Parts: sequence; structure tokens; C-alpha cells
Amino acid sequence: MSGYVPVVKRCPTCQLTQNELAHLRKAGCATCYTVFRDELIKITRQYQQGHDVHVGSMPDALRTPDERIEERLQKLAGELQRAVEQEDYERAARIKKEIIQLKGQGEA
Repeated sequence: MSGYVPVVKRCPTCQLTQNELAHLRKAGCATCYTVFRDELIKITRQYQQGHDVHVGSMPDALRTPDERIEERLQKLAGELQRAVEQEDYERAARIKKEIIQLKGQGEA
């Protein structure tokens, strides 16, 4: 054995390790958001269906119809972008059609 000790990524403020973050799936302190930026983006994308931004945790029943429409439009915008990047133009067209329909509901 060569005495190799693996490097453990750790928050200097709260001492949370990368493995603990992966297990807990949440940051231990404000510094963790800088130290584990890439890992937290991955976790957020998993929970937000591909989005990098947290879209909220308010119960759907408390949201106004306009808030629900706006949230859906944001999600669809991300899906549209990914469909275009993947050159899946049929899917992009379906998403675009849904966006147009939802925008019509929001104006009603």
C-alpha cells in the first residue's frame, strides 16, 4: 500500500462532505452553495425536472391560477430549449403549441 489518502471535498464552514451532501441532498450552510455548486445544480435539476432554478415549494392549492400557468410556462420554456438543442423538432412544436395555449389562458 502506498498510503494514498483520497481527497475529500469538504465545506470549510460546516465541515459537510461531498458524500454527506449526496446523502442528505441539502446544503449544511451558506458556504456549501459555493463549495458544492456543481453538485447542488445536479440535485436541483433532478428535483426540478431539468431546471437549474428552484421553482418553489408552495402547495399547488395555495397558488393562484396565474401562478400555476407561469410556473408551467417556465418549465415548458426549458423543455423547449432542450428539445431544440437535441434537434427534436416534433417535440419542440408540441411544446410551443402548449406554450401558446397557456399564454392564451393567462390573458383570459
